[in-house]
Amino acid sequence: MALFVKRRSAQAQAVALMEDLALGEGLSGHGLTTKEVAKRVHALIKPNDILIHGKRVEAMFAFVAMSLGRCSLIREEDAGDVYAVEEVQPPDYRIALRDGGEILVEVKNFHQRSKPFSLKTEYVARLAAYGVLAQRPVKLAIYWSRWRIWTMVPLGALVTHGSKASIWLPAALMANEMSMLGDHMLATRPPLVIRLCSDPAKPRTIGTGGRFTIGKVELYCGGKLVTEPFEQQLVVHFMLFGRWTLTFPVEVKDNQLMWMDCVAEPEGEWEEQGFAMLGDASSMTSAQFDSRTVSMKGTIERLRPLADPSKFGIEIPSDYSGTDVPLWRFTLRPNPNTNQ
Repeated sequence: MALFVKRRSAQAQAVALMEDLALGEGLSGHGLTTKEVAKRVHALIKPNDILIHGKRVEAMFAFVAMSLGRCSLIREEDAGDVYAVEEVQPPDYRIALRDGGEILVEVKNFHQRSKPFSLKTEYVARLAAYGVLAQRPVKLAIYWSRWRIWTMVPLGALVTHGSKASIWLPAALMANEMSMLGDHMLATRPPLVIRLCSDPAKPRTIGTGGRFTIGKVELYCGGKLVTEPFEQQLVVHFMLFGRWTLTFPVEVKDNQLMWMDCVAEPEGEWEEQGFAMLGDASSMTSAQFDSRTVSMKGTIERLRPLADPSKFGIEIPSDYSGTDVPLWRFTLRPNPNTNQ
């Protein structure tokens, strides 16, 4: 179970905010009024949508990483002052892995379709310098938001051209180390169905105002009724946050509404192999994170969910085989000979 441990009280955070703003303005922290602080905060964040999106994705990564099952501790590395013997850039997170390893991770959001992700070479050099001084490897986690894909690569995977260090999505996928955190691809047998069966003892005739009473709810995977509670949770999670397309057919017989379905099915052919890809575990947690932080209109409502991190993702035992919900899991390893 993942727990969120606050490092400072709300009061301590407010004092720290006051002090940071005062330092930026060259004033005494005690000389700022609440109104002045609110005005300054508003001025700092209002025009910067890129910063808001970036901070939300930064928070998303922590929830994703913790949900994948191989992290024992995640803490913000860039919070607070840093004193170093050379120019450094603290990465966003320090992650302790359950196998005893420890890594530093810088998180970035990238929404472009036809350009590589890039950073200034001096910025990459400062990240690398921090890793050397901290004696920990630095990874770059990129969220390719158009495709809802996470990659985590070593800084050395970036290719330098002049003042820029860049990487294209295909190369990032080849060098992807998200499996270090426990990421994997999931697949099952389509379709997935949530069936709302009408109550035959209540009115359900078509044309009676479109209302009917639900008599029971049934879940199906590949045409098979799912009865085990954990497997039912899998069906709901995959339908809500997987990549399959949803449709909503109904069954009418003798002008009676028998049932209404929510059906999730993949695009393209899958019958020959017997299963279809649902997506990465990291992508599903990201979709779940979106559902708690982004409105139906696509606007950001908050940077991090109100829910505890333990409520995100779904822990599937390593020896799970499945009775009614067959599951295929694929772990993608980085190619050590990746070249752009």
